[in-house]
Amino acid sequence: MFVYEGRLNWGSSARDETAAIILPSGTMRAGDPVFILSQWTRDSGGNKKAPLSQKITIDKVTKTANGDDTFTVKPGYYRWNMTSRDQYDKLDFILSTDTTTSKSKMDFQRVWKPTNSQSKEVGKIWVSKLNWPVMADNEFCLFIAPEGKLFLSMWQWSHDKYLNERVPIFRVGKQSIGTLDSKSALFTCQLDSDYLVTCAWEKTTEVLSAFMKGPEGEQEVGAFKLFANTKPHDEAQDCGEEVAELKERIKELADDLAAERAKTARLTAHLAQSQAEQM
Repeated sequence: MFVYEGRLNWGSSARDETAAIILPSGTMRAGDPVFILSQWTRDSGGNKKAPLSQKITIDKVTKTANGDDTFTVKPGYYRWNMTSRDQYDKLDFILSTDTTTSKSKMDFQRVWKPTNSQSKEVGKIWVSKLNWPVMADNEFCLFIAPEGKLFLSMWQWSHDKYLNERVPIFRVGKQSIGTLDSKSALFTCQLDSDYLVTCAWEKTTEVLSAFMKGPEGEQEVGAFKLFANTKPHDEAQDCGEEVAELKERIKELADDLAAERAKTARLTAHLAQSQAEQM
C-alpha cells in the first residue's frame, strides 16, 4: 500500500482541502483499485464539508517516456487521471470532466509505504469526520491499519494554533494492544507527543470507535465506518506485453537514428564534393 497526501482543488467546490490518495496494492496494474478520500468545501447541493470517498478502478496503465506510470479510469462524470513520478514517490493528479473544459492539476507526495515490500498482510481503512475543541469542526479524518501493529492517521484542522486554515495532519504510530480475540480488539496508539488515541474494533460491524486525548481536551471522536480492506498483489506481474512494447519502441528509435545518420553522411559527402568542385 502507498499513501499520498495532497490538497484537493476544484473550482468553488473544493479549495485546498486535505486529501489522501491510496494505492492499496502499491505499484499499479490494470484492474487495480485506487481510493481518493477528502471532502468538498461545498458540494453541488450546497452542503458544506460533504465527504468525498471514491473507489475507482484503473482501466489502463501506460509507461511515459521517462519510465513513470500513467493510469487512467473509464470515463465517468469525473476523470481521475494520475501519473507516478520518482518511482512512485509522487503523483501528478489531474481532475477533469467530459462535460466542461475545467481541469485541475494537483501534486501529491507519498507519506507512507511498507518497510517490507513483500508483505502480504491485509490492511483496513476507516473514514469519518473529526470534531475537536477549537481546532476541528466536522473535518475530514481517516485511520489506517496497514500491516502489523502500525497505525496511520490523517485529518484536517479547521485552524491550527497559529490560526492557519485547513492544516493537514499525518501521523504514524504503533498500536499497544489491550485486548484481542477473534471478535474484537482494544488498543491505544501514541500518534505523537501530544495526541493519544484509544480504539475499539468490532469484527461483526467492522466499526472502529475512537477516543482521543490531546492538549485541547479529551473526548470520543466518533465511530469510524470501514471504508475498505486493502490487499497487496498476490504475485509478480507478467511484464511480457510491456517488454514487447518497449522493444518495439527501441527498434523504432534505432531505425530513426540510423536514418538520421545516413542523411548526415549524404549531406557530408555532398558538401565535400561541392568544396572540391570550387577548388
